[in-house]
Amino acid sequence: MNPIHFQEQPLRTVHSKNFPGILSELGISLSVSTYQASRLLLLKGGSNTLKMDSYLFDQPMGVATDGKRLAIGGSTQIWQLGIAPGTSSQLAPPGSYDACFLPRQTHVTGDIDIHEMAYADDELWFINTRLSCLCTLDPAYSFVPRWRPPFVTAYDFSDRCHLNGLGLREGQPRYVTALGASDNREGWRSNKARGGILMDIQSNQILCEGLSMPHSPRWYNSNLWVLESGNGSLAKVDLSTGTWETIVQLPGFARGLDFCGSLAFIGLSQVRGSAFFSGIPITQRCQERICGVWIVNIENGEEVAFLKFEEAIHEIFAVTVLPGIRCPEIIAWDDDQLRTAFVLPDAALKEMVFPDPDPVVDSFAVVVPVCNIETKGISACWHTLNSIQASLNYFQQHYPKAAKTKFEVLLVDDGSTDQTVTLLKDYIHDKPHFKLVQHDRPRGLAAARNTGAKACQGKAIFFCNPDDHCRPDHIFTALKHLNTPLETSVQPQDSPPPKPKGLQLPLRRPRRRLYTLPGNYPAAVKTGIFLQEPIDPHWKQSLQEGLCLNLCVRREVHEFIEGFPEQEVLQTSLNGMEESAYNGWLKELFAVVWEPNETIELNPYSDYYCDQQFAKFQSPPKTDQGHSPEQQHYLDQIKKIIEEHNSYLQAKLQVESEVERLLRLAEQAYQQGQLDQSTELYRQCLALHSRCAEAHYKLGVIYMEQNQTGAAIVEFEQVLREQLFNSEAYHQLGLIYQLQNQTETAIAYYLQSLNLRPDQAKVRLNLAQAYLQKGDLALGFVEYEWRTQMAEVSQFDCPHPRWNGEAQLDQTILIYAEQGLEDAIQFVRLIPLVRQRCQRVILVCPPELTDLFRTAVGVDEVRTPNDIPLEAFQTYVSLSSLPLLLGITLENLPQSVPYLNVPASSKLQLSLPKAEGKLRVGICWTNEPISSDNGRYSCRLSDFRPVLKTPGIDFYSLRKVVSPVEQDQLDFWQVTDLSKQLPTFAETAAAIAQLDLIITVDTVVAHLAGALGKPVWTLLCYSPDWCWMLKRTDSPWYPTMRLFRQTVPGEWTEVFMQVQQALDQLKSSEFSS
Repeated sequence: MNPIHFQEQPLRTVHSKNFPGILSELGISLSVSTYQASRLLLLKGGSNTLKMDSYLFDQPMGVATDGKRLAIGGSTQIWQLGIAPGTSSQLAPPGSYDACFLPRQTHVTGDIDIHEMAYADDELWFINTRLSCLCTLDPAYSFVPRWRPPFVTAYDFSDRCHLNGLGLREGQPRYVTALGASDNREGWRSNKARGGILMDIQSNQILCEGLSMPHSPRWYNSNLWVLESGNGSLAKVDLSTGTWETIVQLPGFARGLDFCGSLAFIGLSQVRGSAFFSGIPITQRCQERICGVWIVNIENGEEVAFLKFEEAIHEIFAVTVLPGIRCPEIIAWDDDQLRTAFVLPDAALKEMVFPDPDPVVDSFAVVVPVCNIETKGISACWHTLNSIQASLNYFQQHYPKAAKTKFEVLLVDDGSTDQTVTLLKDYIHDKPHFKLVQHDRPRGLAAARNTGAKACQGKAIFFCNPDDHCRPDHIFTALKHLNTPLETSVQPQDSPPPKPKGLQLPLRRPRRRLYTLPGNYPAAVKTGIFLQEPIDPHWKQSLQEGLCLNLCVRREVHEFIEGFPEQEVLQTSLNGMEESAYNGWLKELFAVVWEPNETIELNPYSDYYCDQQFAKFQSPPKTDQGHSPEQQHYLDQIKKIIEEHNSYLQAKLQVESEVERLLRLAEQAYQQGQLDQSTELYRQCLALHSRCAEAHYKLGVIYMEQNQTGAAIVEFEQVLREQLFNSEAYHQLGLIYQLQNQTETAIAYYLQSLNLRPDQAKVRLNLAQAYLQKGDLALGFVEYEWRTQMAEVSQFDCPHPRWNGEAQLDQTILIYAEQGLEDAIQFVRLIPLVRQRCQRVILVCPPELTDLFRTAVGVDEVRTPNDIPLEAFQTYVSLSSLPLLLGITLENLPQSVPYLNVPASSKLQLSLPKAEGKLRVGICWTNEPISSDNGRYSCRLSDFRPVLKTPGIDFYSLRKVVSPVEQDQLDFWQVTDLSKQLPTFAETAAAIAQLDLIITVDTVVAHLAGALGKPVWTLLCYSPDWCWMLKRTDSPWYPTMRLFRQTVPGEWTEVFMQVQQALDQLKSSEFSS
């Protein structure tokens, strides 16, 4: 591994639509080694997207796996990596990986040209090609030879037969391939086209002769398979006759083979036009060979799917299936993850003591309803609030995860008519975690508690009356239980003592709850209540069960029950029936932990129902108490309300179960790209549960993907009606309004989202782009730094300090391009300002920009990634961070062009004599490589038709890749295609310099032309990239640029009419001059 681990820009690939789905359906991923590019690739499939991660190894070739280990053979060593259980769940973003390979050991073998490898009986076997033998490892030696072909008479490093392929049978090494049965130095070369052999190492027999550069022997499904690399084919061997049957011929040098189900995964290489590959059948059969991975059905030879590499990678060695692993990750040798990732024997694990996990409930709120406290006695309320503060202090001092737990206290004024609100505001003015919420009129205790629960953000909610007293350990005790799964938590009593006849809740306690929270955590905690005056044990039990002052409940449980009942008949009850009903529903449906420790003191108001009945509570309940007809009618009403809501909640649980099933199916359909089916399933969810925020949110996401922004807004606003504190809904609304060029509205929504969750890097980046789009570069570039917190942004890991913008005249600064090609060209103009503050500048950029960037002012040296010795520089910085560090605004933005020039290395000679009165105009209609934003930023070549009809102009295509259809269109409109003459941006710059005008959509060509100071007309979509701002026809970044904008999203007709008119005017001015 290199000392600096730098993730380059994604490789350009093209794959069949079904390629990622096949990997996903089989539950596998692929490793692909390429010694030519010094990379190991991991291919991971989704429903319709393919993720490919690239890892740097020194010329990796052979790859072996046994399901728990991964071995990689390089130029002089073998790396062995192992899966670390549990590590994948700690990688960001959470849930993205299902296996993580960590380095375990490196064994130096020397330069022996390691080819194929395999694990057999926990031992690694590998082909030593230079010594023409099969080897294993021993810590005391470079390698241990275990077998060589009988025709090879001695060991030396002369590659006598080019032994290359290794295959197991019944878990043991059995088959090998070689390019010739030679005993002389590189003797196989004389007949490489048809001298290949396949051998059985148990019998030392040659099974097949006359193969064309055979490779990758595999025993699979009771058959022996082999690749004829020189023929680009997969073959099945008949062991009884020594013949083989070609199953499929492919458009490349076939090397690297593995199987899963009925499918073969085959690596293809382009092969070089060198003497080594001359004369083999594939070079004669295929003039243009492909590098990639092909999937073939071995039952019928059908080519099922493919992946092609478009650039950078030209040769593949090994293709290996990782069974049962969908999304693996490899941790580099220099990754901090290695510090905390351990794999131990089971015996040691049993004796390990692990740190407590992060709490499930990491936020809570205390809701305190108040009303006319001045009239009832202000001192009791202050006593209550101070006791809450004392309990919070105790929690912060003693709870292990207190630093990761957020909290707030909600005071809910229920329409007080005295000075309660003024008194409370004065009390909380210096207590930031206290908040005041007001009712405009008295609505009752239940409504006040419900208002507080809706207004708070905590995952758990405490309810406290303004005359109760929290003992210091109250909050600590409840949170400890809520964050402990029920298996190890204090368990509730099986049942309370039997209740006497009289007024009772019409609910029986079930033997098991109907609903369990994820992780089997309790839904609520109830603690003991301390009373100043002793009362009968029966009544004390009833109070502890029926009141809520000793309750802490999970938010999702409170919302499921739909809060405290607010019916008037319950509110007027002298028995606090709204609290009893709430507690009854809670215990009926959910698991509640009972904590006997008395953490709450009950000190009721004089008009509180408990206070009015304390005399009654001194004696045991009467068993023969009767009720008047009026009382009985009143009790029957209460009983009916409680029973009906209980039945409703029971039915709701059933609906919730069906809703959850539909949500799972809808998400599966969405992941598979079946948006219509997913939409229908989410609508079915809403038909059952119209307030299902998740269904509304996912519908909004789908509508956004389908450009139905109006419908998406409706869904996200509905989410906020159900979940006021849903930060993602605010974020999505911000995205929609930004796409509609309503920047101020977008910023407001982004800020709302960040107010709820300040650490959202993606939201911060979108906020940055909104600020930058409106021209506020100072604020925008501050937020733009959050891009470094996103996983998809390439990071530069280095032990040197990051440059802070200060002058360091005796040091060399390394500046690296982390973003796309457009951003690199846009920001490279700032390097002269950096050069004034240091001794020397090294610029690190993608290979396709190196020649071009050597012409940039202030750059002393240009390097490519992974070619950077640490001693060459003392500090480093991202090119994209320069605007912030240099304090760039619209007022001081460097305007001088050109700041790039045509590289001297460019050999492009267009030889285009300019006809008198004719303009030479270059065009570009989409970006390269194709990106996910191209659909918005790009147009079709056919959209240029009105412009291309303009007489007196010679048009030139500046696209590097042109499809056959586009080629036909270019020929029809007599546009000169320069694609074959533009291998790098040096040649593109040379072409632009020889033209009079460039007309392009938002592409790297636009930035390049602007940097070269060439007149360029840039055609922008309705909601363009931030650098083009809004409503301007010029660009502050490129003085020679003119902007043409869509006025309707996706509509290019008006844009090209304006371009045609401008072109006519330009021609007229040219003629007149």
